[in-house]
Amino acid sequence: MAIQEIKKGIYTNVEYIPSNVTCINTGEGLILVDTPTMTEDVSQWKSFIEGQSTIGVKYIIATHHHFDHITGINSLGDKVIMQEKAFEEMLEEGGTLREVMATELPGITEKNSNFILTEPHVHPEITFSDKLTINLGNLTLELYHIPGHTKGSLCVYIVEEKVLIAGDTLTSGMPPFMGQGNITQWISTLTWMKDLDVDTIVPGHGEICSKDEINRLLEYLTSLRNLIADLIKKGSDIEGITAEAENMTTGFYTIDPAMIEETKMLLAASIPNLYSQIKEYS
Repeated sequence: MAIQEIKKGIYTNVEYIPSNVTCINTGEGLILVDTPTMTEDVSQWKSFIEGQSTIGVKYIIATHHHFDHITGINSLGDKVIMQEKAFEEMLEEGGTLREVMATELPGITEKNSNFILTEPHVHPEITFSDKLTINLGNLTLELYHIPGHTKGSLCVYIVEEKVLIAGDTLTSGMPPFMGQGNITQWISTLTWMKDLDVDTIVPGHGEICSKDEINRLLEYLTSLRNLIADLIKKGSDIEGITAEAENMTTGFYTIDPAMIEETKMLLAASIPNLYSQIKEYS
């Protein structure tokens, strides 16, 4: 699996299971945004880091607290940065979802499953509320709190390069997991994100994309919210809503046949949360 340079000094790999990892070489140390989940991918990034900088990793930024973004921190990290609500969510029992999802990842081995389930959660040295700016080398990184996917999600905007690292607030070519999300906040966040001056986006899952993908996810989430609200008014139960949401989703996205079952599983895990919050305002 290749680590690719998407802008000068900015590297990512979007082929990992299950999430994307980005490295920023500032010339005065490296910044990682999220970390790999599998042992072999952690080893690949260790080797890459050693070849990039004698200074090593200055910061690891976690876009949120889910296990597929934080498992490798203990193996790769130095100072960890999280949004303050993400830290709180990480400490909740079962908050990272690793206990319920680690063994369900496609192709997961027993070695990797054990690694995910036993790695200690590294507490951040730096947390923030709304915005944090990092100036390192010739780069300015603006970290923004962007609730929606989770209460404590953040994005990283690299000002000079017009690159946005969006975390799971944006997925490219696939629907996101919404089991801990707030769909109304999510739509508001994506609407705000459209106004950023970016030309390259690293999503939490999926291929490198442009701002067109923000519009696509906005359309999907708005349509899904409207569908669920309409079905609630008609008296549909969660089972019926899940079936209709699956039909809408597989019609909206062109999903790799090998990923259909996983997509349905994640959607089914999301619907009870969406149902409860939409029903409250229906």
